[in-house]
Amino acid sequence: MERYRASSNGEEDIHAKLMKRYKDIPSWWFYLLLVVTLVVSLALCIFLNDQVQMPWWGLLFAAALAFGFTLPISIITATTNQVRECNICPRPPLYDSTCVVVHKLNMP
Repeated sequence: MERYRASSNGEEDIHAKLMKRYKDIPSWWFYLLLVVTLVVSLALCIFLNDQVQMPWWGLLFAAALAFGFTLPISIITATTNQVRECNICPRPPLYDSTCVVVHKLNMP
């Protein structure tokens, strides 16, 4: 309970203090990684079309669709604290909540 009161007063926990030692990763690194990934994926779709079996426009459409839905889904997740996902492979029902509890308790 005292950790909750300390965090509501603006005091940092031990994890935030430890993370301040590291520099932030510059944004250009993520943009470069995005461009390289898209270029390699496009090259695979164009040159290895027999193995990949996805047209180049399908890759661009999927990337645009993912980019378009990222912001609205992030806003819904942040305001409601609920994640709506469409998984083909089912997971155990308590998997998500168990991961959150384990993370907050700092258990391995």
